[in-house]
Amino acid sequence: MRELLSTASWEDKLNGLTLEEMWCEIKESILEAVKLYVPIVTYNKNKKPQRRKPVWMNDRALAALRRKKKAYDKYLRSRDGKDYIEYVKFRNTAKSEVRNAVRNYEKDIAGKAKKNPKAFYRYVNSKLKGRGAIPDLRTGD
Repeated sequence: MRELLSTASWEDKLNGLTLEEMWCEIKESILEAVKLYVPIVTYNKNKKPQRRKPVWMNDRALAALRRKKKAYDKYLRSRDGKDYIEYVKFRNTAKSEVRNAVRNYEKDIAGKAKKNPKAFYRYVNSKLKGRGAIPDLRTGD
């Protein structure tokens, strides 16, 4: 877009036009460039985008997280102490369910490491933080 707009001869296009006509000419050029270079993506307004859940997530952990979210929303609306205590109960339950789900998934992966090493190393590599290569050392010469 930048290249297209910079190669246009603006002095020839805008010479002898009023301010309003100049603005219309510039606007049309920009809109033409947008049509040429900006991709158009269509989507369905009625369909929500699907979020992928983590591989370790099981039904119990998912249900616990939903209960926690519902209790938190209820607490935010009411700001009542009783609702907060209920939320804390669901929060603690959800935390323990998530920990159990992760622990069980890791045990399962570790138990099947000999049979399925690809899955094991995929999981291990997903937990690594640094992925960049170490650069060469450079000296003054």
